[in-house]
Amino acid sequence: MEITVSANNIDNILLYLDNLKAEKAELLKELERRRRQKRLINEEIKRLNKEIKRIDDELKNWRKQLKGLVRRK
Repeated sequence: MEITVSANNIDNILLYLDNLKAEKAELLKELERRRRQKRLINEEIKRLNKEIKRIDDELKNWRKQLKGLVRRK
């Protein structure tokens, strides 16, 4: 069984494949951009969580000190 395809059809198929490759490349760039954003956001979340823990620890320390002062009076 032989399939006959015109040169015009082959050109159209090749053009379509090139367009798909270009679209894939753009999607890969977007994916990498979003991965970088996610990484930066996660790093910022970690930094903020550390800062919150530091503040919580400081508050706990102050509470202990204030309780000690109230008991002394």
